[in-house]
Amino acid sequence: MSTTSTAQSWSDHCASGRDIKPHHCMTVRRIGHDDTTGRPLWEFGAQGFGADARAVADTVAGAVRAWDRDIRLGPGPVLTVRPATMRTEQPAARHVIDKQHSRIVLTFPGASS
Repeated sequence: MSTTSTAQSWSDHCASGRDIKPHHCMTVRRIGHDDTTGRPLWEFGAQGFGADARAVADTVAGAVRAWDRDIRLGPGPVLTVRPATMRTEQPAARHVIDKQHSRIVLTFPGASS
């Protein structure tokens, strides 16, 4: 995982804006194929901006490493949507989005916390 500047062959996925501080870009590029499986290999990168640019990039890089270690080879995410009035606990929830009429919970079975 690279935390250096991006090149032209990188595809950028940036989070920025007035309400997102500090902002960052996560980048990805195809770097070849696995000789055993023939599946494509990808390289991820992170670039931070602002006064804490390095810390932001390191945080994004750490999140990608955790995903690779804990989630990538798992069974995949489970998305549950329930009425907002039904508040059940989701101890393994990575993301909970409360909407006016519903609660959306994204969990990753088998992932460590």
